[in-house]
Amino acid sequence: RTAEVIQNIPRSVTVVTRGELEQQTSLSRNLQDIIGREVPGLGASTQSRSQGGQNLRGRNISFLVDGVPISPNTQGRALQTIAPDAIERIEVVRGPNAIYGSQATGGTINIITRRPSETRLSQRSEVGLTAAAGNRRFLESGTFGNYIAHSLSGTEGAYNYVFSFSRESTGTFYDAEGDRIFNNRPLDQSATFNVLAKAGVDLDSQQRLQLTFNHYRSSQVDNEYINDLSVNTRPPGTEKARALRVGEIEIIDSNPPRDINTLLNFTYTHDRLFGSQVQAQAYYRSNSLNFFPTDFRDAFFQNIAFGQVEHENFGGRLQSETPVFTAANLLWGVDYNSEYNTIVQDIFDPVAYDESGGRVYRKIDERVEVPRYDLSQLGLFAQLQWEISDNFLVSGGLRHQRIGFSVDDYTTFPGNADIEGGDLDFNSTVFNVGAVYKITDTFNVFANFAQGFSIPDFGNLLRRPPAGFSIAGDFKQLEAVRVDNYEIGVRGNWREVQASISGFYNTSELGESFLLDNRGFPIGINRAPQRIYGVEGTLDWRPGGEWQLGGTAIWQEGEDDVNQDGDYLPLNSSIKLFSI
Repeated sequence: RTAEVIQNIPRSVTVVTRGELEQQTSLSRNLQDIIGREVPGLGASTQSRSQGGQNLRGRNISFLVDGVPISPNTQGRALQTIAPDAIERIEVVRGPNAIYGSQATGGTINIITRRPSETRLSQRSEVGLTAAAGNRRFLESGTFGNYIAHSLSGTEGAYNYVFSFSRESTGTFYDAEGDRIFNNRPLDQSATFNVLAKAGVDLDSQQRLQLTFNHYRSSQVDNEYINDLSVNTRPPGTEKARALRVGEIEIIDSNPPRDINTLLNFTYTHDRLFGSQVQAQAYYRSNSLNFFPTDFRDAFFQNIAFGQVEHENFGGRLQSETPVFTAANLLWGVDYNSEYNTIVQDIFDPVAYDESGGRVYRKIDERVEVPRYDLSQLGLFAQLQWEISDNFLVSGGLRHQRIGFSVDDYTTFPGNADIEGGDLDFNSTVFNVGAVYKITDTFNVFANFAQGFSIPDFGNLLRRPPAGFSIAGDFKQLEAVRVDNYEIGVRGNWREVQASISGFYNTSELGESFLLDNRGFPIGINRAPQRIYGVEGTLDWRPGGEWQLGGTAIWQEGEDDVNQDGDYLPLNSSIKLFSI
């Protein structure tokens, strides 16, 4: 939460710089791909711009933009909320932590937006072309996409600004055998826009005000394909997913597949207020997510439907970094965040669908799949860092989080079960302690114990609750997941070589995993002990000239005690996102 030299941090961290982002976007503009190649321990990209199933060290990730939380409690697609052109750098804390609050049981990824140029005016324009290659489909016209981006920034006296605009058009994707890859989310055949606007003013040499606005919109256009559901009737492993061409898709009285995100962030900093460096922040974010309609008449919905996810959050932070004595600083403050989530299913006319061969979707009804629920969090924290000597540094901190949950009475869909709503208040207190010992100026060892916590996906629980479920009576199902993490590592930063290796072990007495039906759909949440452990390594080498070589590696295992009998079994790899 404050500026710090990496060598002084008793944790595993990764920083993706602007230069590295520009190199990576020549291969892919998907942030999941980019971060996945740079960060050890991060789950592979799902290629759907969805964070379902993507985790860090096997657990949840807290995603932020300039410190603003962008990980909703249910159905989140955090990395599909900002374009790479609007990013200055990406900072990653690997492993459980509570630096910014909840959800970081696997780590924290904080995206820092572009910063103003120190010159009077700086501009940059970029255009590009993309294409998908595959046997029998090599560089066909439908595979081509393009993007254009322009940014300008500058400083004029006490004022500075950044403006960035980008538009990306994505073509069709094919697999290596030349078969079209169907995607029911706005990725292929889509148009994406991103606008970043930032303005700041230095009130004096110690005070600054800054306002940031970012708007992201991605929607599917000119789609002529639907998913071939007949492969679900074949034995597993005998058929791959495939797309059926039915003609131009027509969606009537409803919205096309799209993802819209708007973020507004206001910050005030004072470098020396009563001897402390103070930062205040207020923010607002809204997100709307629509999926592609699917024929579920032979499944649990028994309708042709799609989900529309709505969530909104607002909050603020106040923190102060106060010198305690010459070699020690205390960071302390308060965070508050309030959010609501809901999912509504649009129901489509089966006659129009059948008569058009799956091309026409006419909305005839809507049902609430996940009722609106409200979630509020208030956190108090303090973190002390003490440089005992030139070679030895220790740190430790405490965070207390109070969590409020509220939902009204509702009726499940499907199932039509009446569920009594209610209010719940619970809390979690976590702490951390760590140390760094500098063997030389370029080589050090570190160790830490840190706790993190995450709130279960209430949307998945409310969608299909177990028989007899009630908010007041099933507190254990709703309680936060608290994780204890132990880590030790070494790292070196020499002229031509940078390297690190670390080992970790973390446990949770009340973990979270999904119970699945025979089709792989979540039908409940199981709360049971879990443990995850592994080893990570990074290596970067500059042999000379313009050459740079590097890589990351991880070995990791995860187990849970589903029956709570002491017999641990491997964790399943089910996707922690369920949407229609």
